[in-house]
Amino acid sequence: MNLRRVILILFLTLFCRVYALDVDSICPLPKIEFECREFDLGEVSLSTDSVKSCEFVFVNSGTSDLVILNVATGCGCTKTSYTKEAIKPQSKGSISVMYNASRQRKGPFRKSITVFSNDPRRYVRFFMYGTVVD
Repeated sequence: MNLRRVILILFLTLFCRVYALDVDSICPLPKIEFECREFDLGEVSLSTDSVKSCEFVFVNSGTSDLVILNVATGCGCTKTSYTKEAIKPQSKGSISVMYNASRQRKGPFRKSITVFSNDPRRYVRFFMYGTVVD
């Protein structure tokens, strides 16, 4: 066998073994996972209960601390509050979302909330929806 082929085979074998290693064993990373990524607010009445809220619970299923950097909403009718401190591996956090329909049109709506964290997947998006009625 040619020396170049031997070196190539050894290199490919080594590369495949390194690639097959579990990434978390090399570099611990956080991983945000939501219990659910959609929430139905049902009917939101303009006259009585124009403000409704919900809570999205998540767990850090990674191997290092998870930090929520920012939570962005699709419009000014949606406000959020969230866990500010670092979430340890296998611990839970939450994002509370409040929807105010007082200046919205009647009919169905679907609002997105985008969560930016130190999870290497960059961001996670979830939704709440419902119908604005009189």
